[in-house]
Amino acid sequence: MRLLDTKGDLAVLAFLRPEGSDGLLDMEGCGFEALPKEVWELPGRTALVALQLTNNRLKDLPQGMSALVGLTRLVVDNNLLRQLPPVVLTLPSLAILMASGNSITHLPDTLGSAHQLQALILHSNQITQLPDSITCLTNLKALAVTSNRLWQLPAGTWACTALKLIDCSHNMLARLPAGLGKLGKLRNFKLTHNKLSCVPVEELQQLQSLAELHLSNNAFTVRWDKQICN
Repeated sequence: MRLLDTKGDLAVLAFLRPEGSDGLLDMEGCGFEALPKEVWELPGRTALVALQLTNNRLKDLPQGMSALVGLTRLVVDNNLLRQLPPVVLTLPSLAILMASGNSITHLPDTLGSAHQLQALILHSNQITQLPDSITCLTNLKALAVTSNRLWQLPAGTWACTALKLIDCSHNMLARLPAGLGKLGKLRNFKLTHNKLSCVPVEELQQLQSLAELHLSNNAFTVRWDKQICN
């Protein structure tokens, strides 16, 4: 299963991928409008660790999926989801969630209860803001939400201290929250194609692990050494 393209900004996720393909169920492009109950009624359902549901016609996921207690990777890219199915947040082992190319408009406040989540990939949806509870995801290593409608990041984003990748390119961000300098493990920060007029330079200089910073196509109006937000 191709969880992601390991080139470029998502390469940091490669280490999250377990060895081998044991426990993988690939149901990509099957035309499903509803997930067959056999998925969570299989005798070996507790051994299922990866479920690929890309390119179907799913509008929701059934509560019966909560039986998949060993599931660590769920991929529901390119479906018809308008919200994050509630059952997703009941999966106790889920570490990687990919739901790009849907029509998700918001994320529930209960997102913060998914403490085990390490990667949240939600490209090309219609999300306008992230819930404040995302700051409870202290194991989150990758947050990738390009091509949405985000106008701000939660004030406490700095509390996600495990973050190594933040990709918020192609959104509507006008400012960055305070405290970003506390993200000591952050290596890749992508903010291209937003509406930023300034950046907190002093905080960015505190990011000792930062290897890539992408800021092209924003609304900067003065020299870099003056791009300080008060």
